[in-house]
Order: sequence, then structure tokens, then C-alpha cells
Amino acid sequence: MPALRRLFTNAAEWLREGRELTEVQQRQRSTLRYRKKQSIVRNLWLATACLMLLRPEPAVVAGLGLLAAFLSFAILDDTP
Repeated sequence: MPALRRLFTNAAEWLREGRELTEVQQRQRSTLRYRKKQSIVRNLWLATACLMLLRPEPAVVAGLGLLAAFLSFAILDDTP
């Protein structure tokens, strides 16, 4: 049991360490360029949801969900 407690304590500390990036991320997310990207991703997910409703087969739903998730990450990524 102490090992499990230590694991959760370390995980909580690791999550707290990343707080410094929040200010930078907030500035980045408030730019017009990023908000346009968010709008594109929102529309992508809405279109994906409509396609999922049209073809409610498990393979189609899973495939479209994975494709939309991949495209969302690719669109929102700002690495050079």
C-alpha cells in the first residue's frame, strides 16, 4: 500500500510541475490563429459526428473517431 501512495504522490507532484506552461499556453490559445484552428477542429468533429450517425457501424465509428482525433492533433499542433 505505501508503494501505491508513493505512486499517486509522485504523479500529483509531476502534474503540479507543469503549471509554469499554463501562462504560455493561455497566450497561445488566445491568438486569432489558434482560435481559427479550434473552429476548424470543431467543424471537423461535427462533420465526423454526422457521418457516424449516418453509418452507425462499429468499424466506421471507430475509424472515423480515430481519423478525427489524428487530424485534430495535427491541426492544433504548432511545432515547426
